[in-house]
Amino acid sequence: RHAPYQKLEKLYEVFLEVKDRLNFNFVATTHSAMDLIASVLSDSKYYLESLYNKASQELSDKRSDKGEKLAELFDLLFEYIKDSKFERLKEPSAYDHTCKKLYPEQNTSQKMQRVVLRGYTYDKKIACYTIVDMGS
Repeated sequence: RHAPYQKLEKLYEVFLEVKDRLNFNFVATTHSAMDLIASVLSDSKYYLESLYNKASQELSDKRSDKGEKLAELFDLLFEYIKDSKFERLKEPSAYDHTCKKLYPEQNTSQKMQRVVLRGYTYDKKIACYTIVDMGS
């Protein structure tokens, strides 16, 4: 009753868009955001790591259009499932403002318009970025 309903709705919406990219057993039986959260919580370490790696892999694949959505799914799930291996970066200075890592084709003018990034460290090493908002 007190769950942030719109956020849960968004989480499920994004999940539906990328579920064909996920090879988890629970995908077929997931019919709501709560199902998804419950499934991921059953082994958050495994599922978060897998989702994180899948998002990173798809983001670096130029042929894939799902990388950004997978990163968004990870980001939305992160609100509900905390894992000590993952940490959300607090310092914007740690972000890659050039965005070259994610979308070089958007960086032809050598300057981005406005990109808001969220970063994560995994095991205090790798950083993964999610584009949260891109305006002009």
